[in-house]
Amino acid sequence: MSSVASFLRRFSIDIDSSSSPSSPPSSAGSIASKPRRSRIAASLDSARRRFSLQHGPAPNGPPTSQVQPQEIATRTGRSRKENGSLPDLAEKREMPAPPTKRVSVIATDRDRAYFLRQKHMRTHKNHAEKYFLLSFSSPNSNSILDRRVGLPDALSLCLKAATSRMSSSSSSENQKDFEFRPAKETQRSKSPGGVIGRLSNFARSKARLSLSEKGSGGVHGSRGENGAASGSGNGNGGAARKDLLKEFHKCKENQDQRLDLSSIEITSIPASIKDLTQLTELFLYKNKLTSLPNEIGALVNLKKLGLSENSLTSLPDSLASLHSLETLDLRHNKLVEVPKVIYQIESLETLWLRYNRIVAVDEQIGNLKKLKMLDVRENKIRELPCSIGKLSSLVVCLLSYNHLPKIPDEIGDCVLLTQLDLQHNDLTELPATIGGLKNLVRIGIRYNKIRNIPQELEQCELLEEFIVESNHLQSLPPNLLTTLTKVHTVNLSRNELTAFPAGGPLQFTSTVTINMEHNQIAKIPIGIFSKASKLTKLNLKENELISLPLDMGSWTSITELNLSTNQLKVLPEDIEKLVNLEILVLSNNQLKKLPTQIGNLKKLRELDLEENDLETIPTEIGFLQNLTKLWIQSNKIVSLPRSIGNLYALQDLRLGENNLTAIPEEIGHMQSLKSLYLNDNSSLHSLPFELALCAALEIMSIENSPLSQIPPEITAGGPSLVIQYLKMQGPYRGVILNNQ
Repeated sequence: MSSVASFLRRFSIDIDSSSSPSSPPSSAGSIASKPRRSRIAASLDSARRRFSLQHGPAPNGPPTSQVQPQEIATRTGRSRKENGSLPDLAEKREMPAPPTKRVSVIATDRDRAYFLRQKHMRTHKNHAEKYFLLSFSSPNSNSILDRRVGLPDALSLCLKAATSRMSSSSSSENQKDFEFRPAKETQRSKSPGGVIGRLSNFARSKARLSLSEKGSGGVHGSRGENGAASGSGNGNGGAARKDLLKEFHKCKENQDQRLDLSSIEITSIPASIKDLTQLTELFLYKNKLTSLPNEIGALVNLKKLGLSENSLTSLPDSLASLHSLETLDLRHNKLVEVPKVIYQIESLETLWLRYNRIVAVDEQIGNLKKLKMLDVRENKIRELPCSIGKLSSLVVCLLSYNHLPKIPDEIGDCVLLTQLDLQHNDLTELPATIGGLKNLVRIGIRYNKIRNIPQELEQCELLEEFIVESNHLQSLPPNLLTTLTKVHTVNLSRNELTAFPAGGPLQFTSTVTINMEHNQIAKIPIGIFSKASKLTKLNLKENELISLPLDMGSWTSITELNLSTNQLKVLPEDIEKLVNLEILVLSNNQLKKLPTQIGNLKKLRELDLEENDLETIPTEIGFLQNLTKLWIQSNKIVSLPRSIGNLYALQDLRLGENNLTAIPEEIGHMQSLKSLYLNDNSSLHSLPFELALCAALEIMSIENSPLSQIPPEITAGGPSLVIQYLKMQGPYRGVILNNQ
C-alpha cells in the first residue's frame, strides 16, 4: 500500500503561490520561477476556456475565467524519504525542493481515470525543465499508462472524456464521476473507500477502476455501502454460494442446456446441481475446485464437461452414470492417476488429461472403444498398457513430454490413427508394427534417443512430415523417403548422420523444406536436389562441408539457404543461378572472397557473412537493391566499395571487428539505415560527415574504434552525441536543419 501512496503523491502540479491569499512567497532557489508558475496557472485557465468554447461549461468544475481556491491545497509535512518512500526527484539530483503550492488534477469517468502530474527532465548544465505526464488507466490495460503532453491539452482531454461519458446519462451518480481534487485529498485516506484503496484494488484485480464516492470495486463485483461483496470471486463464501444458487435457478427456469461458470474462483459446487438435468454442456474452467459433488452424476444428458485449470485430485464414482458424456476436459489439475471412473464412461470420444501428474495408465483404458482423441501430454507416464491397441476408434493420440521408454506393439492395431505425437520421451526404438498405421499423416518423434527407424514405416504412405530431430540416428533405411511421396517437410537435424539418406534425387521430389542442421555431413552428393523442384528452404548449418557441388546452379527454387558453421573456403560462381534466393547465410566459414556473380541475386534480402576471412567486398554488392540486412562482422576487411551507397533499402549494416580505415561518403545515401555497427575497428579514425544524412539511423556502435577526428568528450557521450556532432560540424548542417 505504501508504494501506491508514494505513487499518488506524484500526481500534482505546481501552481503560482499568488493563486492563494495565504500562500507564502516562493524561495529564490525554487526550480520553477514565479513567472513560469504563473504561465502554468494561465495554462489551466486556457484549457478550461478552450474546452468551454467546444463543449460548454465544464461539469462540476470552476468557471473558465479563473482558478478556484478550492483547487489549491498546501502540501507541507514530511518528505518522501521520511515517509518511508523514495525521495523526490529534486532531492536525488541535489536541486532545490519544488514549491509547496500544488494541485492534483484527477478526472474520472466510468471507463478511465486520468491523473496529470508534473515531471522534471534533466537537461544540459543541470537545469531542470518541466513537462507533464497524463497518466490514465482503463479496463483494457493491465497497467497505468503515461503519455507526455502539454498542460492545456491534457486538461482538455480530461474534461472531454468525462463530459462525453456524462452526456449519455443524466443520473446524479454519473455527475459525481468527474471532479478536480486537491493534492491533500489524494493522501487523505488509506481505507478501501479512498483513492489509494481504489487504485490498489485496480492493480490487484486488473478490473475496472471506479472512483465513485461509494467505495471501490472488487475483483468480480462491487462493494455496497455495507461492504458486502456481490461477486463470486472475492473470497466471501456465502455470497459466492448464493450467486451460484441464483445461477442454478435461472438455468433451470430457462431450461438452458449450456452453463458456463468459468473463472469465478468457486471452491465447491452446491448439491442442488442435480436439478439441472437438462444440461448438455457444463464448463467450470479456471476455478479452485478440489472435488466434485456426487450429485453431478444426476446430469444424465451431459455431453461436455470442462474442468480444466482446477485443483482436482479425484472424481466421484457417480460420473459413471453420465452415459451421454462425450468430452471430458481435465487439463491442468493435480491428478496422479487416471481416475478409475473414467474407464467406465464408455461413451467418451475426447479425453483431455494434459498437465497433470499422472504416472501410469491402467489396462482398463481399452474399455473406451469410442475414444477418438486421447491427450495425456506433459505428465509423468512411464508405461503404456497393451490394451491401448483396443482403442479401435482412436484418431489422435498425444503422448509427448512423458518418460516413455517404449511403445507397445499393439499400437499398430489403432488403424484409424492419423496423428501420433511421441516427442520428448525416452524412446530408443519404434515398434515394427507402426507400419500398420496406414492412415498416419503426422508422427512426432523429436527429442528421443532413437537409433534406428524401422523399414516398415515406409508403409505409412500418407505421411506428410518426417521430423526426427534430436535423436541418435546414424542412417535411414534405404529408399524410405522415396516411398513416402507425400512428405513435404524433412527434419533430420541434431542427429549423428555422416551422409545424406540413400535414395537419390527421387526422395526429395515433393519436399519443400529440408533441415539437416547439426550433423556430421561432409559432402552434398551431385544431383541430389536435381528433382527437388518444390524445394524452397535448405538448412545445412553446423556440418563438416568443405565444398559445394558443381551443380549448385540447379537449385533454382531455393529461397532460403543456410550453410553457416561449416568449413567452406570457396563459393561457386554458379550461385548466380539461384535467382529466387532471398536469404543467404554463410557465417562462420573460411571464405576469403566472394564471387562477383553474387550481384546477380537481385531478390536477396539478407546476407550474413560474419566470421570469415574476407578481405574485400566486390563492387557488385551495390546491385542488391532489395538487401535489408548485411552482416560482415568479424572479417579482415580494410575498405568498402563506394557502391555500397546504392543499397537504399538496407536497414542493418554490421561492420564491426574488421580492419576498416575509412567509411565511404556514399553511406549518406542509405536513407533506410536504422542500425550501424562499427565497433572494434582499430584503424578507424574518422567518420564521414555524410553519415549525418542517414535520417532513419537509430543505433550506432562505435566501441573500441579510435575516431581521433571526433573530440574524446563527444565519443564518450555515445553514438547519439557523435551524430549530433557530425550534423553541426559537417558541410550539410543547413540541409539537415532545413529537413528537420
